[in-house]
Amino acid sequence: MSFLTKKGSSASRTERNHIRALLKKSGQGNSIAFTQVFTCYANFLSCYFYTLGYTDADARNREIEKTLVKIWKYLPYTKRVSDLERFLFIQLGDEQPLEGREFPELHAYLANLRHEHRFLLVARIFERWNYKELKLALRANEKEIAFELMTVKSKLIGFQSHLLKLQEKARIVQISELLEGNISEKNSRKIETQIATEYSSLQFKADWLAYRCELAELLESIRMAPEEQEELKERIPELIKSESMARPKLTDNLSNLVSFDVLPSR
Repeated sequence: MSFLTKKGSSASRTERNHIRALLKKSGQGNSIAFTQVFTCYANFLSCYFYTLGYTDADARNREIEKTLVKIWKYLPYTKRVSDLERFLFIQLGDEQPLEGREFPELHAYLANLRHEHRFLLVARIFERWNYKELKLALRANEKEIAFELMTVKSKLIGFQSHLLKLQEKARIVQISELLEGNISEKNSRKIETQIATEYSSLQFKADWLAYRCELAELLESIRMAPEEQEELKERIPELIKSESMARPKLTDNLSNLVSFDVLPSR
């Protein structure tokens, strides 16, 4: 498989409407609906915990179980799919990378990513969330996301973007966005012509395109296998049956309708 070079989305509008309906049922205590929500984010969670150093599938799945219990507890706070994805960003930010974590040599730089970068790697590069979804989850604008995506790519390929001059760094951001499919065809051709003699730009582009193929192979190996998903789906009702849900106040609900930021202490 290969990563797309055009704007992608984690799910179609119809699929997101379906997830929203499942969230509503889940927030009312429907554990079966919750297992279906989990299915939509199983690979996301598996990939994120891998980047924390849980390279063993069984260890990853144990951490996913703990996270699902926390998500279940606060489901009444989530009314929209974007609320859930924002909560994922907040909750996963509390997870600490394993000390002494080791990755295959080709992916050693995964150990250098901070939470925002791990999240962007999984959400955008692996799962193809679109920029609107990323903006809502990270509370960042498109310009900030473009810069951080460039930073993620630079870190993963060992490209020293921080040593570049401001104008050179801006060019690298352009190339990153070109590869994301966020630049028009006309401007893409213009940029391609301009970088023909720019060593740093050509190096970044070539190194990322080569590494992207390696990432595609890694992704196939760290996604949750269908049989693992089925086993965990069967365990979910037992995991959450004794976990009471936190019910938001009316004022919390009204505030979260504007911007999902209100949660009790976790």
